[in-house]
Amino acid sequence: MSNELVEKPKASISVTMAEKFGMESAPFLATLRATIMPNGRATNEEVGAFLIVAKQYDLNPFTKEIYAFKGHGGGIQPMVSVDGWLKIVNAHPQFDGMNFTFHEDPNGQLQAITCVIHRKDRKHPIECTEWMRECAGTTAPWKRWPRRMLRHKATIQCARLAFGFSGIMEPDEYERVSWQPEAPTNNLNDTLDSLQGAGVAIDPPPPIAPAPVVVVPADDVTIEKGADDPPIAARKKRAKKPASVPESGCDGSGRIQNPFDNTSLPCDGCDACKTYSAAPPKKGTPE
Repeated sequence: MSNELVEKPKASISVTMAEKFGMESAPFLATLRATIMPNGRATNEEVGAFLIVAKQYDLNPFTKEIYAFKGHGGGIQPMVSVDGWLKIVNAHPQFDGMNFTFHEDPNGQLQAITCVIHRKDRKHPIECTEWMRECAGTTAPWKRWPRRMLRHKATIQCARLAFGFSGIMEPDEYERVSWQPEAPTNNLNDTLDSLQGAGVAIDPPPPIAPAPVVVVPADDVTIEKGADDPPIAARKKRAKKPASVPESGCDGSGRIQNPFDNTSLPCDGCDACKTYSAAPPKKGTPE
């Protein structure tokens, strides 16, 4: 017979938590989804993450020491109530008591509350002050019990500093810290200014070479005729049109042919000759 030890498979988090409450795994998960999860909906991964936090801090979800809060970006966020925070503070082996100081103005209006937590292994206590002007909410509990609510805020924040609790929040805190990333401005100048302000050296960009200039001969430029353009006899544009008709002979009718726009001018009685050679007669013009 072999004496080798057979390692027992580790139970899943759902089985472990179900055994803690004396339940089978399936009924436990069904009860958890129906009573704790927002709208009764949560993925297996979200339920598992929630149970891990509850197990780590030994919190009971069915007595509202911890519960699931619907996250702004989807999913769920484990939330710890004030009762849950007080439970994990009192359960800490180094906790050695706490006390509070209420700060009021000359008119008796509460301004702030300071919480002081003592640890057995520390020489100096840990203090945390929460201010009413920063914490006051608009919900019914804040309007009805402002001192109690501010004391809760001071207790939770001081406990976080004293014992380093992480991964848990209370609902009011979660609402305050939730934020959306700002859309990028895509402003290069702002980015460069920020980098230079942080001491980052920015090399100037290399000079931009001018674009090459392409010279196109005037005789090779074709003019396209638009719908509203007047009739164009010549389809090629010359570099510069003369201000007057070049010297040429008449066509025997007493008029001089303009080689550019197919018009004619009086010849003033010069000797008859051929039409100017630079502009041969066009279709429909007298030869």
